[in-house]
Amino acid sequence: HFEGGKPPSAPHKDDPTHLDPHAPDGSDLKPSKCTDPICLVFFLAFLGGMVYIMKFALENGEPRRLTHGYDYAGNLCGVTPGYEETPLLYWCGKGLVMNGVPSDLNLKAPICVPHCPGEGEIHIMPCLGEAEVKVNLTGEAPYITKTSVVVQSVVPQNSYPTLEIGGLYCLPNPNDAKNLTEKMMGPDGPMGSWPAQAAAAVGGLRRCYMVIIGSLIFAIFMGYAYLLLLRLFAEPLVKIALAILTLGTLLFSVYLLAGEVLSRTGQADMLASWQASNMLFQEYEASTAQLYSTIAGVIVFVLFIVIVCVLCVANEAIMTAIGCIEAACECLFTMPSMLIQPLVEAAWKLFIASVLLYGLFWLVSTGEMATKAINYKGYEVGGLRRSFTFTREGKIMLAYYLFGYFWLMEITNAMSQFVVSYSVVLWYYTEKPKGFGPHFPLCKGFFIGAFYHLGTLAFGSFLIATCRFIRAVLLFIARQSKASGNKVMELLASCCFYCITCVQKFLEQINKNAYIDVAISSNSFITAARNSFSFMVSEAGTVMLLTGACWVFSFTGILLIAGTTGFLTQILVVSNERWTSPTSPHHVANPQFVAAVTAILAGMVATCFMVVFDHTADTLLYTFVWNKTHGHNTVQKFATDTLVQITGYKPKSTRGSDGEEGGGGGGGLFSSVVNFFGGTSPKKNTAGSSEERKALMQGH
Repeated sequence: HFEGGKPPSAPHKDDPTHLDPHAPDGSDLKPSKCTDPICLVFFLAFLGGMVYIMKFALENGEPRRLTHGYDYAGNLCGVTPGYEETPLLYWCGKGLVMNGVPSDLNLKAPICVPHCPGEGEIHIMPCLGEAEVKVNLTGEAPYITKTSVVVQSVVPQNSYPTLEIGGLYCLPNPNDAKNLTEKMMGPDGPMGSWPAQAAAAVGGLRRCYMVIIGSLIFAIFMGYAYLLLLRLFAEPLVKIALAILTLGTLLFSVYLLAGEVLSRTGQADMLASWQASNMLFQEYEASTAQLYSTIAGVIVFVLFIVIVCVLCVANEAIMTAIGCIEAACECLFTMPSMLIQPLVEAAWKLFIASVLLYGLFWLVSTGEMATKAINYKGYEVGGLRRSFTFTREGKIMLAYYLFGYFWLMEITNAMSQFVVSYSVVLWYYTEKPKGFGPHFPLCKGFFIGAFYHLGTLAFGSFLIATCRFIRAVLLFIARQSKASGNKVMELLASCCFYCITCVQKFLEQINKNAYIDVAISSNSFITAARNSFSFMVSEAGTVMLLTGACWVFSFTGILLIAGTTGFLTQILVVSNERWTSPTSPHHVANPQFVAAVTAILAGMVATCFMVVFDHTADTLLYTFVWNKTHGHNTVQKFATDTLVQITGYKPKSTRGSDGEEGGGGGGGLFSSVVNFFGGTSPKKNTAGSSEERKALMQGH
């Protein structure tokens, strides 16, 4: 216990990482201050540029230019002045007409129509007739001038039965014109088979939307149930998860290396089957894919060896990870507002992404559009394909906006992580019994993050956004090089892409812990990132085990919730005549698509739950280590009983001799690592003198 039963006196004024015991809000957090103001100014200036580009796009763009078809004269259906009332593209017929259906279509010269003619409807269509060559002779022999004129007139033509596809096109009705439908929408047709399938699938979603809403509500309840399951059975689930992670890593490495073994042993059939299942062989040539698979297999096998070694020597780290997971579940269930955080986060991210994508569509549509015909089996198909060219200023604005998209999306992630971190830190530093924890922690976290640390969040987000932007450029270069047959450039771009991906993953881990440090000590990003890196190095075993266990839990939870929701949705749809009967107005033509979309949406809901759970566990680990390092004997006031017991924590005695700690010294896991915040080992800080004890509590 502290001398006199009181917390240590205020630390030295030059110590930047101390806890302020006199914080006005009564917690052990340092009072908030504005961090990284220069970054904040830069971000606000950049945001002003985004607003200017958005304004320019809204004034000069038209997103319907990206989707609507155009007629033989280049007029966009529903967009070009004078064609606002004719939004649908229709291909006129040609050749013999039998039972109101032409034998062929004039694919080169579509027209714009106000609506698609259905079965039993006959409308007069202003179609472009066949080209005729008229020859005019002028002058007298032998000085005769021969002039050839190609004449193509608009002629009236009866319509044929069609279906409206996606609100854009009128395509032949398969019930009346099966051959024409297959020509247009078959696997080899100019539009492929996706329009009809997509239209039918989207229609199915619309007809059973109540089922989808109910399934998503079920997914939300499953998310809460999964977190409750983790709270009740954390220890056995962690051990099972680590076993699955270890075995899965071994099996994956064996799979990646199997090709090398099969090629050396001459088992051609098994090798061909393995190559067909390996996604690398779908992206690269056989020799390159084989090399990449072998390299990846070696790396994964080394990772398996590392995991086995860590599991053999890090039992205490495993118990700490279990304690953090149990404490994370307890934290989530004892703070009611934390249970709505996943839903709030999902809605907020969806809103930001929708606004940014909306602006991107408008910006792309500001380019100069050029119509292009699709070459289909020697025929030209008009009305579908187009290209956009941009001026130099337009290209700069497009690149600026794309980077801004990545940056703003990363800031939403950073703000979410900070809000969770701040809420969890407030909960941790609420003295036991914690009850329902602090009041309105999410609101407090958002206020602190937006008004004090927005510059810091912008700094960290800028680094991740830069990596994402570079990855997008490299991926584009790799695909263009592959299309042009430039193997060297494709290989270089792919290697750089994966290198940048590794850097991005490392920065994401650094940033996540840095935001926790900012929530605790109100440090600038550089200082917080340095503390975060030191923490990851000094607590590498615990961090790796906790990350691995949480990843397995998160992946399992997402897979379980998404799979169960999708499966039950399909069972419900296919077992009810309301959606299976062809004569029902609610008929669903493709229940598998409905189930797949529902599973994806349920997976997104589950991801929000798992991200909050994962970051809560990380925050508790970081805060627990911070608390032990800066005020060892205060841990018993704040840490949950589960976390204290499972980590073997014991308070230090104020009276020691020969450098020994009274009461066991607080657990073996942290007695062998360097104090990453202060740089002094615990052993050196337990000599017994008052000065050394104060230095320990202050992080010197």
